[in-house]
Amino acid sequence: MTTVEKIRTKILDLAIRGKLVPQDPNDEPASVLLERIKAEKAELVKAKKIKKDKNPSEIIIGSDGVPYEKFADGTKKDLSEEIPFELPQGWMWARLGDVFNHNTGKALNRNKAEGVLREYITTSNVYWDEFKLDELKQMPFTDEELNKCTVRKGDLLVCEGGDIGRAAIWNFNKEVCIQNHLHRLRAYSEVCVPYFCFVLRLYKATNRLQGKGIGLQGFSSGMLHNLIVPLPPLAEQKRIVAKVEELFAYADQIGSASEEITKTAQRLDKKILDLAIRGKLVPQDPNDEPASELAETVIAACDDPNDFAFLCDLSEPLKDRIEKQVKEVYGGDGVDFEPVALEKLAQFQADPEIAKLPVCIAKTQYSISHDPALLGRPKGWRMPVKDVLIYRGAGLIVPVAGEIKLMPGTSASPAY
Repeated sequence: MTTVEKIRTKILDLAIRGKLVPQDPNDEPASVLLERIKAEKAELVKAKKIKKDKNPSEIIIGSDGVPYEKFADGTKKDLSEEIPFELPQGWMWARLGDVFNHNTGKALNRNKAEGVLREYITTSNVYWDEFKLDELKQMPFTDEELNKCTVRKGDLLVCEGGDIGRAAIWNFNKEVCIQNHLHRLRAYSEVCVPYFCFVLRLYKATNRLQGKGIGLQGFSSGMLHNLIVPLPPLAEQKRIVAKVEELFAYADQIGSASEEITKTAQRLDKKILDLAIRGKLVPQDPNDEPASELAETVIAACDDPNDFAFLCDLSEPLKDRIEKQVKEVYGGDGVDFEPVALEKLAQFQADPEIAKLPVCIAKTQYSISHDPALLGRPKGWRMPVKDVLIYRGAGLIVPVAGEIKLMPGTSASPAY
């Protein structure tokens, strides 16, 4: 993360814990808001606009202080592993699908030409807090599809594919349709939609949004529906959003100043290096050994015998090879694999062809570890592997360590 990204993440973390703005005891509590949402849903069910939940639930804090999901059939589920912190008085935990009616758009099918042509957007048009709407394409939508796939002002759009979880609010008066890789979220009752967009942004930044699938990840409707979010009173949602936007503006100013400092430092670095390679940075000493003698020494060293050997044999398990690379090459104490990474490793290991591919760890270039802040040869650290990808064109298994942006893989026959 950049400095600005770290600042933004900290702001959002404080926001969803109820520590960014003070609570007002006069606010209508979130429990009343949830009851109002339930009433609105019941009306939609009665009007046959949505289906009735088979076994509705609510999240409660038990007398033992443990969070539970209490179902209509009387059963309970312990949520202590899914809920990481306590909420302030007046807040509630809720499933995102209990606050928003949601669905995906229409799959592109050139064989179905029924309906009227309408412009549509997909994941490539949706970015955090903004849309890129150049050269929109069209496809036909029937009346039934229009009801499901039309986006109106105030709807929250979330990417199901691509950069999963990326979200923005449609704040245009013009309506538009969506393709199937976008989720449309429309609140059952009044909520402050930007607050939930901020929650998704924090969850994404802190790896709480995990897609499923090998290679291409997907954030399904079920995963979206079941996402647990902190629900403040409506009035506090609005105060949180106002404060976040104010602090984000300050963070942007810090980022702009930092960029100018970085550019100046880069120009200075280039000038220093230019002087260095021209022999103009330090005075020459006539007593120094000439470079020609150093070159002869290097050539002689190249002819010396060596005991080079590969670190691992490709027949060793993938997990063992990753851990060996971290310990013996990078100097770490070990590897902490997240569940999705372990699941993929097991799938890759089960395929004899994939299991023998070489391992190349994707991590920051600023440190020998996964953390850019750990400089030199750090000790006492472990490498977190949050995902494992396969790049078939390059023929590599790629564990993803820490926070790093990835480029698309290269095909077996790239076109340069």
